[in-house]
Amino acid sequence: MTIPARSQPRTVVITGATTGAGRACVRACATGGDRLVLVARGAAALLGATAGAPARGR
Repeated sequence: MTIPARSQPRTVVITGATTGAGRACVRACATGGDRLVLVARGAAALLGATAGAPARGR
């Protein structure tokens, strides 16, 4: 999934952010420079999802 960069970042809420499509959205939105709000059932898995996101995400 490719999300183009914007002049102003969006705030994106992603549920199920630790696996599957949710985790892919985390990577894509972070690459696009968006601000992310991540929701997941487990804190440890959530830390793993954030570690895998590009540093451009806010």
